[in-house]
Amino acid sequence: MPRLPWIDWPDELIEQRIAFLKAVARFMPPAHSGDREPLPSAPATDVKALVAAADLALATGRTRDGLNSLQEAVIAIVKGVGDRRAAALPGAIIGNVRTTLGDRIEMEPPLSLLWSFELDPGLTPAGLRLNTDLLFASIASNSKRLDRFDQLGLPRFRTNESIVQALVVFDDIGSFEGGRSVEARYRSAQGALGANAVQWAQDLQLNKDDTYHWEHARVRGALVDMRRLAFEIALIRRREGEQFRQWRSNWPTVGFVDELDRFVTELAGEIERERP
Repeated sequence: MPRLPWIDWPDELIEQRIAFLKAVARFMPPAHSGDREPLPSAPATDVKALVAAADLALATGRTRDGLNSLQEAVIAIVKGVGDRRAAALPGAIIGNVRTTLGDRIEMEPPLSLLWSFELDPGLTPAGLRLNTDLLFASIASNSKRLDRFDQLGLPRFRTNESIVQALVVFDDIGSFEGGRSVEARYRSAQGALGANAVQWAQDLQLNKDDTYHWEHARVRGALVDMRRLAFEIALIRRREGEQFRQWRSNWPTVGFVDELDRFVTELAGEIERERP
């Protein structure tokens, strides 16, 4: 079972924290009107608490439990009143949501729903984050519309993010990198993944420096980089990723950053075996 480096919490603490987050998620008080009477609506679910429970489970070798919590979060998003596009990334990771950029999201059984969506036209921080989530949901969904990056309008994404730069792996015609050779594109992608892991490690270090919350397994933010996880899953699910995975298998691995790389690749493989 892959386990995130640096995590040395006892199993009892981890189980207690996951149970607590699930309890919070399922104990949402009903909404109230102005006269403080409960509104006639279905019981709500705290999606953020479910995602946090899934994050902790995936980071600590409890992959099946993590996938189940992600699936519950996706269902809650779909049945709720929020932005359904938030279901795209977790749904693509667990495999029951297929996202096609600029076209539609298809919810496979047991959800059996279908609706259309477009990328967020705004360039606000929230819009940029959403667009990037949708992009990585799309590659993990094995979308066929990623053969030409220039058609996607890259200004809609934060192309200075290393994980976005790593998408050059999937660009068969080389338009994203100006027609570079396969070897050059692979090296560029590997360098971008290394930069992503460095940033990920820095985020984890900041959490670890908050000793009180860290010792109680109360992380502010996420332990697992979900976009990076979706990228690694895409390498497994998409034909274009297989050659890069073979090429990368000979890359030297030393230090904590490489431990993160190894963790996320192993987690992606286990998700493919364990997803519901």
